[in-house]
Amino acid sequence: MAIHYDFYPAKGLKGAKDQLFVRPISNKTTSTDELMRDIERATTATRGDIRLVLSALSQSVISELLAGNRVHLDGFGYFSLSMDGDIVRDKNGKPQLRNAAVRNVLFQPERAMMGMLGGARFTAADHRGRRSSQLSDDKLQAALRELGEEGRLFSSAQFRKKLGLTISTASRILRRLRNEGILENVGTKNSLMLRLK
Repeated sequence: MAIHYDFYPAKGLKGAKDQLFVRPISNKTTSTDELMRDIERATTATRGDIRLVLSALSQSVISELLAGNRVHLDGFGYFSLSMDGDIVRDKNGKPQLRNAAVRNVLFQPERAMMGMLGGARFTAADHRGRRSSQLSDDKLQAALRELGEEGRLFSSAQFRKKLGLTISTASRILRRLRNEGILENVGTKNSLMLRLK
């Protein structure tokens, strides 16, 4: 198996007019259920046992992070928190933090994991990462007619797959189509279910 990649242009970076960056293209998101199935096949543990352990592990990691600890998982790496907030100075000039919040969970993989990933193979994506500038209006209209035939609902993932677009490009096009009144979302903000108006 190989990791597919695509190129994208640098936008808004000073002095990077014609510079390209490379990014991996995800084929899909592997679900917890799929991982549990794979672990169940490779071990004597049942899916229920695995679910229980994963749930307990998740809660334990969260508890440790909330206690201000860094967490190490053998074979994976280290988890830690980054934080945010407003730094203000009191009347004596001493810094104080207000509105403190967790900004992100950081992950640093183990060297052994990185070593195993060192054998990855890469291949250029075959039209997987088309940008909207390369997408003809005729092809877009034909895809919309087919997906939204007879008032049928379709997801952003179906739209993306139909046209071979990256997630960011598909999101940008769908946002434009909704703003232009061509599509309406009858789902939620994070789980679009679209239909032609």
